[in-house]
Amino acid sequence: MKFFSFGKKREKKLEAPKIGPPETPQIKEEIASSQIEEKDLRAKIDLLETYIQQLKTQNEILISKIERIERMVKEIYEIAKKEA
Repeated sequence: MKFFSFGKKREKKLEAPKIGPPETPQIKEEIASSQIEEKDLRAKIDLLETYIQQLKTQNEILISKIERIERMVKEIYEIAKKEA
């Protein structure tokens, strides 16, 4: 019983490469899909613009709150300075 076959040469089987039919351009489908993609992109851009506008508004609110806090801290500092 042989487990190993060191002396035998393996036969190589050559297969012909598989060549399929050439790809046909599908221009009509590409145009239709590009129009749909363009509409989707425009909708996404509009949504992003809305998000950006919301962020700008929130940023302005935060800036005004920070300015009020800064004024309060200055007032507290002046009061503490007078009492000391």
